[in-house]
Amino acid sequence: MRLSRNAAEQDLLQAKKAKYPNLNASVSQGILAVNGNNGLNVNGIPSQNIAASSSMTLYRAGYIRNNEASKNLLVQMADLSVQEAQNNITLNITQAYLNILMAEENIVALQEILTTTKTQLKQGDQLYKAGSISRFRHRSPRTNTILLPHRITSEPILSI
Repeated sequence: MRLSRNAAEQDLLQAKKAKYPNLNASVSQGILAVNGNNGLNVNGIPSQNIAASSSMTLYRAGYIRNNEASKNLLVQMADLSVQEAQNNITLNITQAYLNILMAEENIVALQEILTTTKTQLKQGDQLYKAGSISRFRHRSPRTNTILLPHRITSEPILSI
């Protein structure tokens, strides 16, 4: 994301520089060797070449101004993309943290339900032995007590 922002900034700089004149120059220097009739005769004739050129765009029907504005918008878009990526990372971390808290809360709630059900089972045993409740009413808490420990231990325990 940040690389695309840097590329957009470079494009913007090029668009801004298109408004200004362009100057190119070159200089070369050398010695010219001439081969004579009687073997190799080297006569040094110095040579120089100097060149300069310049160019400037005078009018392109608003292209330069529109191109600069377009590149500026691309830089802004790249900035917003970086901010969006940072926000998405923050949201993902927050969501993961909330999921951990929810899992811990579920474990605590299930342990409390297990404790309550065990207490109900003990009371049911006492009432059944005393003859106050039927065998059918006595089985209901026993089923919950068998299933709850399995449910608590099968859920992964996450620690922060």
